Amino acid sequence: MAQVQVPVTVLTGYLGAGKTTLLNRILSEQHGKKYAVIVNEFGELGVDNDLVVNADEEVFEMNNGCICCTVRGDLIVALGNLAQKREAGEIQFDRVVIETTGLANPGPVAQTFFVDEEVGAHYMLDAVVTVVDARHAMAQLDQHEEAQRQVGFADKILLSKTDLVSEQELDALTARLTAQIDTLALPVRLITLAANEGRSIGRNRLASAARGASLLFLDSDMRPDHRRFLRDWADLAAREDPAVG
Repeated sequence: MAQVQVPVTVLTGYLGAGKTTLLNRILSEQHGKKYAVIVNEFGELGVDNDLVVNADEEVFEMNNGCICCTVRGDLIVALGNLAQKREAGEIQFDRVVIETTGLANPGPVAQTFFVDEEVGAHYMLDAVVTVVDARHAMAQLDQHEEAQRQVGFADKILLSKTDLVSEQELDALTARLTAQIDTLALPVRLITLAANEGRSIGRNRLASAARGASLLFLDSDMRPDHRRFLRDWADLAAREDPAVG
């Protein structure tokens, strides 16, 4: 019997975009999902300690059924440890969310699921979700290659803090992001969020915490071919810099 792979979301976005606030919601609210969230430092999330029902050195179990795991330098080791604990019945989770740092290129994280056989046996890359700060994104995209790559790798883009910019500014940013998406010919979803980080989408209130949690994954019919995606980006990088590859 083939082993069922656990779907994984890579959550990325430039510094201050709102990734941590979104993850805080995932770990705090009663949404009925069992996520394993992998972060660099648990303390940086600002989660109320009263919500932690069990903890060891690296794994924190939350009272909503989610767990949070800190990475000690090696993502492959962290994923392997989670898989072992899950198979032993020590913890339960249905999906993994990996938060990258604000300055990280999500490409190497995504490649992990294709180049490491053990990781690929237990996990499947489901989505790369990028949080984009509507207030500062234009300058960040102009000045920082990391911000461009984070948008370029996205299957879903969450535009945060949209109520802090004018309609004209939001339209200009949306047009720029859409143009980049169209250049890559990929089916990317673009969702706008207000400054309260996920409480509203556009003008519509979130129906429930579960709807907010669902921002981090794709419908099965939307799942892209990430292998092709990574090859396309490698080809693009090589064209821009002949020294690459």
